[in-house]
Amino acid sequence: MRILFNYCYYRISKFYKDWGESGSEGTAGVILYGCLGGYFLSMLGFILSAFNIEMTEILVAVVILFFIGMSFFFVSEKKYKELEEHYKNEKHSKLKGWFVFTFCISSWILFIIVLYSV
Repeated sequence: MRILFNYCYYRISKFYKDWGESGSEGTAGVILYGCLGGYFLSMLGFILSAFNIEMTEILVAVVILFFIGMSFFFVSEKKYKELEEHYKNEKHSKLKGWFVFTFCISSWILFIIVLYSV
């Protein structure tokens, strides 16, 4: 699982770096951990709906802030450089990039579906 998250972090950071953004490592960390927060909120929504408990805005904000806060502890430029060296000769990078994009977008689509179906 760590390999998957590292790869997603690398691809998101590479995307922002290619667009010329400085600090792309931090941006990628916030986006990746925000997506993980979206998936966590989706699972939490299913669990809370099983017990007829309503998900509040404060709970959503706390979870998202927690996950985004965690990103600052786990991302760095050094980590990006290591991953860049590891994946420098990867095959099918464009297709894999679209899979990472789908992973990120689907986290929030799933959360919105769970939020309105509960």
